[in-house]
Amino acid sequence: MEGPEPDFIEGEEVIEKILNQLGLWDMKARPPLRVKGASVTIYLDDSEPQILSPDSFYAHPGYPVDSYVS
Repeated sequence: MEGPEPDFIEGEEVIEKILNQLGLWDMKARPPLRVKGASVTIYLDDSEPQILSPDSFYAHPGYPVDSYVS
């Protein structure tokens, strides 16, 4: 780092006086922001079977499943 090193104010009373003059000493910290997350609802629909028949994978009637099975 080039140049002079920065000076630091170490006396607590001096810091308080400076902040009082600036009107910053008695400021209260604001509470943390409240984040409202998206609600998630999961529905389980078991009215239909989860395993489909092999015929449902083929949309073209000219290529039935039986033609692939030997």
